[in-house]
Amino acid sequence: MRRLIRLREKSIEDFGSQWSIHGDLPEGHWTSDEMFRDHWGSSFDPNQITGKTVAEVGSGSGRVLRMISRYDPESIFGIEPSNGINLLHLKLPDFKGKLRLINARADEFKIEECDFLFCFGVLHHIPEPKKALRNMAKALKPEGKLLVWVYGYEGNQIYVLLQSLLRPLLRLLPDKVLELFAILARELVILYFQIGSLVFKRGFPLQSYLKSVFMKCDRQSQKFIIFDQMNPIYSKYYRKEEIIALVEECNFDVENIHHRHGYSWFLICKVKGNV
Repeated sequence: MRRLIRLREKSIEDFGSQWSIHGDLPEGHWTSDEMFRDHWGSSFDPNQITGKTVAEVGSGSGRVLRMISRYDPESIFGIEPSNGINLLHLKLPDFKGKLRLINARADEFKIEECDFLFCFGVLHHIPEPKKALRNMAKALKPEGKLLVWVYGYEGNQIYVLLQSLLRPLLRLLPDKVLELFAILARELVILYFQIGSLVFKRGFPLQSYLKSVFMKCDRQSQKFIIFDQMNPIYSKYYRKEEIIALVEECNFDVENIHHRHGYSWFLICKVKGNV
């Protein structure tokens, strides 16, 4: 238990530091509506959130909050546990008075009667996800929906192996040095995509993601994406059956699951017992 608590606190601290370095939100694909919609393919219509009460767990840089705001919900809650909440207060507009920021963990925030709750790129960094998910279930209306995006194991096997070898070293690097490492890694990823596209006509690992997401982003955002992969002390890559079993154990039914570009999972969930 103590180890899980240390992991949780260090993860929150790491992300707080990360937003101070990579908290800018430049206009481009990384912050675009196309990127927002890319998470779910055809499994969700974001126009459903217009006029509704919407929350995001793990608001980080505010990127997803801005994406959500484009659909004019009635109110928006941004939940962020780190000291990055101070940057959110400074950087984000209040979206016509609709935004409320809450400095709390995923397992401790208090919201009721929420129509849609987004949790993008967060659950896989939480060492105790069951507590977080059960609290999210409490925040939703009976007909409300939880939308979750997590790293997947399927399609990422080689990358997960490399992560397991590099992460012990990367944890020791200060953020400024890690940023330099991310710049080098960015160039290697671009080279990998270029060579792979020329040589492997039948496809290669992560081709769809690199083509549809990474290569469409500007170089600053590409660096941030890589930094975001290397910085956290804890990351979980979920198998399909694992993520389904997890949310079902925490009082949710899975309405739809989408294998995003063959490397991650997007789920639409409803609270059990509700139609």
